[in-house]
Amino acid sequence: MRYSFMVLLLFLTCSARAQFAIVADKDGFTNIRSKPGISRQITGKVLNNDIIYCYESEGEWCYVDYYSEGEIQTGYIHQSRIRKIDQLPQLQAVKPAAADKYIFRHDSIQVSLTTGKFIPENPSQATENYYKSINRKPIWGTDGNVPRRQYKGLEVKWKMQQTAVPDSSLKGLFEPDPERTVIYYDAPQQRLFITATNSDGAGSYEVLWWFDKGVFQRRAVFHGF
Repeated sequence: MRYSFMVLLLFLTCSARAQFAIVADKDGFTNIRSKPGISRQITGKVLNNDIIYCYESEGEWCYVDYYSEGEIQTGYIHQSRIRKIDQLPQLQAVKPAAADKYIFRHDSIQVSLTTGKFIPENPSQATENYYKSINRKPIWGTDGNVPRRQYKGLEVKWKMQQTAVPDSSLKGLFEPDPERTVIYYDAPQQRLFITATNSDGAGSYEVLWWFDKGVFQRRAVFHGF
């Protein structure tokens, strides 16, 4: 019991420190290095507005996950070259509109998140005991177990405009946890970042959906802790 509590405490502590960030460099890009330090080997490059995931900091350097050619890579980036999402104001969560629907609001902006029971698109999937992929897509949120829950919908009402996240940006994401969903609002850029930490207890992941002026832009998913 004590061991389980310590593991949970470590997970929550690490999750609180880790966060999404956006690359913001006056040169339009910044280098990823193998170790903290300007003289260290350059192992990659990220462009302005690329989404990265930051873990612990070592002085002025942050250890990050980033995407390169569709694969997650790791390295170090100088903190002056990024903007951390959690520095932005948050939308306020309100009472669930229904058992599986959650609402977040700020002035004329509203985000609706709907979850539900996992229903296999292919009936043969219902008999599988171990999942490596679903519909040939990688899955997030389980450690091979049959998923229990999934996202059903994600909508943003921006003033008088309403936009739904495409189904393709919800697929493969399982075990959603609305209570660990946080929505950040960048007023000067008229930008929303919807973030969530989801897990079945082992298959933890972090997801971010990006909206500009209520229009969906992209999704990023990282393993997190």
